[in-house]
Amino acid sequence: MILSDTACEALAQKQLFCELQIPSSLKPVTVLSDSQSALDISRNPARYRQANHIDVRYRAIPHYIHDYKININYIPTQPQPANLFTKALGSTKHQWFCQLIGPHNGYKI
Repeated sequence: MILSDTACEALAQKQLFCELQIPSSLKPVTVLSDSQSALDISRNPARYRQANHIDVRYRAIPHYIHDYKININYIPTQPQPANLFTKALGSTKHQWFCQLIGPHNGYKI
C-alpha cells in the first residue's frame, strides 16, 4: 500500500514537472522499495489474487509500470537512505546516512 501511495505521489510531482516543461519529466520515475513481496505483487498482477486483502485503489502500480510511468527497483534495507528518518540509528550509521543524503547544519555559532 505504501508503494502505491509513493507511486501516486511521484506521478503527481512528475505531472507538475511536465507542466513546468522540465525535460527529465519525460522519463519514467524510479521508485525504490525494500519489500520484495510488494515488488513481486506490483510486477506480477496475477499475484493480486493471492493478496485479496489489498484494496482496489492500491492496484494501479502494474498499470503505471505497463504505461512506462514508473519503474520499481529493489533496494536492500541496510543502505536505504530513508532509514535516517524511519529508524533509531547509532551515531556511526546516523552520520553515514547524513553524508549520503547531504544535509548540513546551516546554522553556525
